[in-house]
Amino acid sequence: CDRLRELDELKEDFISHVSHELRTPLTAVLAHLEVLRTPDLPGSVRDNSLQLIHQETNRIARLVQSLLDLSRLETTVELERRPTDLLLLAEEAIADVILDAESRQIAITLHADSGLARVLADPDKLKQVFLNLLDNGVKYGRSGDKIEVNLHKTPAGIGVSIRDTGPGIPAEHLAHVGQRLYRARTDVEGSGLGLALVGEILRRHQ
Repeated sequence: CDRLRELDELKEDFISHVSHELRTPLTAVLAHLEVLRTPDLPGSVRDNSLQLIHQETNRIARLVQSLLDLSRLETTVELERRPTDLLLLAEEAIADVILDAESRQIAITLHADSGLARVLADPDKLKQVFLNLLDNGVKYGRSGDKIEVNLHKTPAGIGVSIRDTGPGIPAEHLAHVGQRLYRARTDVEGSGLGLALVGEILRRHQ
């Protein structure tokens, strides 16, 4: 009974957070749609409203996609595992974020032991882990910061670490960063679902 009550509270809390995350951008979109209906609207104001509508609509789309990804992951019985080259996944993920990193003057380096064996994994899901962690490093990093990706042999297989010289996460938030929709900082755009997805993907890979 206590467990069911706890699950109900978690469900209500999650729905409340999702509603808030959707309500904020939707309110902005509706407000700027009204602005666009103003007669003889200056071009600069019109362009600003259109840009904000585009930005907030993308924010909603990303949130919905992340929720769908997490839901599918949790309800999928088996992952599509096959022999996977982790070094190749890391290189592909870095290539996907490198332009954004360079624009922010953040350097990304990759170090890997030679002769790394392939691992049995779902490559698409593991690449998402690399992408989410690299994106966080870029998004929260500062000009001059560095992100270092390391792949090394271990007795059990391959060890992977992604480290950066960014500002880090305050200690009081560390216990919560894997929770759905939890955001330690609200001044940087994000859904609060990235690390929840990372945690679930890694859990499914044991």
